[in-house]
Amino acid sequence: MKKINVKTKIALLISFAGFLTSLFFSLILYFELAEQPFDLLDSILKEEATRVIEYIDSDLKTEQDLLRDFNRYWVKIFDTQSGKVIFKSELAKRVNIKLLSPGKKITFKNEISNNLTAYTTEEKKDVIIRVNSYNITTPKGTYIVQIGRHIEGLENEVLNLLSVLVYGLILSMFLLFVISWVIAGKILKPVSIMKNLTQEISEKNIGVRVPVGEADDEFSQLAKTINKMLDRLQYSFKKQKDFLYNTSHELKTPLSTIRIGIDESLLNTSEEIPDKIKYNLTIMRKRILKLEKLIKDLLNLSALEAENVIDKKSINIANLLKSLIDDYEILTKAKNIKINCNIEYEKDILCDEKKIYRALSNLIDNAIKYNIENGTIEISIKKSGKFLLISISNTSMEISKEELPLIFEQFYRIEKSRSEDEGGSGLGLAIVKKIIELHNGNIKVESKNGWTTISISLPISN
Repeated sequence: MKKINVKTKIALLISFAGFLTSLFFSLILYFELAEQPFDLLDSILKEEATRVIEYIDSDLKTEQDLLRDFNRYWVKIFDTQSGKVIFKSELAKRVNIKLLSPGKKITFKNEISNNLTAYTTEEKKDVIIRVNSYNITTPKGTYIVQIGRHIEGLENEVLNLLSVLVYGLILSMFLLFVISWVIAGKILKPVSIMKNLTQEISEKNIGVRVPVGEADDEFSQLAKTINKMLDRLQYSFKKQKDFLYNTSHELKTPLSTIRIGIDESLLNTSEEIPDKIKYNLTIMRKRILKLEKLIKDLLNLSALEAENVIDKKSINIANLLKSLIDDYEILTKAKNIKINCNIEYEKDILCDEKKIYRALSNLIDNAIKYNIENGTIEISIKKSGKFLLISISNTSMEISKEELPLIFEQFYRIEKSRSEDEGGSGLGLAIVKKIIELHNGNIKVESKNGWTTISISLPISN
């Protein structure tokens, strides 16, 4: 199910509340306006009832005159003394209605004959008639006058009114949703800015802070709270890095002293060392060398994160790589690994020579360590637009897709037992990634078809 963002939720809630309010007032308006035509018709019927009684009392008009004058009305007049009907209009002769009590009003639907089409449309034979009953007293007597008129036109007007209200309600809902959506966007804009900014904040730019608005409202308080949280995080990161650097530095010298002592003991030929002690010293020396490597990598990584700057000089990456390949020739021959180089770009670029040397050295070292026996290393350098692309591939076991994004994390090892045997600290690729990022470059890894490839892109001109 697709998630609905807060902005849309607010717009929907406001629209729903607006819909209920509009519906309530529309219903009140509808009933008020719908009654007005009927009230007007009732007053007309009352006037006509009085008029027809005046005509009957005064004998000014014959029955034929009355039938002609009231041919559009349903009229039936009763003499209360005799109880006889003294007048019926043409419509009353065709549509029978029982005697109503005086003051009563009814609305009914009835079918009439085709010769009275004046009361109907061509398609309909039914008419809706509203009839009122009046008790009218004159000097000549008391009459019950039931008089009515078709309200087909009124019914259409009421239906039109209902249609207008429904369409108006739908249109107002649409406009209300659009306006609410725009207003919600403006109200939530500070939250959106804070969200985007906090998503971009990482360990690299932990010093960035969320802007605090001038108004002392909830959003400003939220921004202050986030900034205080970032302050605590930044302080914690700094303390953690300081602790790591200081601890590594304090361990470096004692370990070197111990290793030198062991080396001297193993090289001492004046005294015969028992085989058991010699074996233990050799194991200790191996472990100390691993600790020294780990401490060295920790210090390097700490220094990179602390300095966060590079000393750019014009260097030739191709020559740097050739020099590294020569340095690792003994190791490649020991594992019978073949190195193929494809250098298409040999011009100088601006970069920190020591750091780039360290990064490429780590990559070639890994390509040898985690290669297979009689394997191959493919190295290529080429230009792509404004970037120098360096690719180092080695034959190896494939790395799963789940592990690929993790290999640049500190202390992450894909083959833990193998890494420990090879003396890996789990920091080599983290150091490489940090160096490449300091040069505003990118690094990525892919592993397929028995090959693992690490690709680096460095800006040529910076």
